[in-house]
Amino acid sequence: MQWCDKKNSGFTLIEVVVAFAILGIGIVALLGAHRVALAHQQGAIEKKWAVALAEEKLEEVRTLSNQALLVGEVEIQNRLYYWDLHSRSVETGLTEWEAIVFWGNNKKENVRLQTWIREKVLP
Repeated sequence: MQWCDKKNSGFTLIEVVVAFAILGIGIVALLGAHRVALAHQQGAIEKKWAVALAEEKLEEVRTLSNQALLVGEVEIQNRLYYWDLHSRSVETGLTEWEAIVFWGNNKKENVRLQTWIREKVLP
């Protein structure tokens, strides 16, 4: 008794082509998902730097008061970030400050942080 004869052993050419096609489609899908994941990671890193810059600028306003720069730019990890500080008086002795940080092509990406600062009253 013979388990396989020479004529029926192995894979046909069609089976091999179909297997490689399925494998190729799977690899292409994984590479696409990896590319999207890297893009989202880069976006998260850029947003993290923008939030840190906005927090830093609001802290400068809090500590340096009128000496803080209201507009400027800085390069962080080969990316330009632009900031803009705005203030408005909410009530006597209380000022609302907003820091806006822009980055990306045509400054489309931005982060906005707000804080309220009460003027120091000396005894």
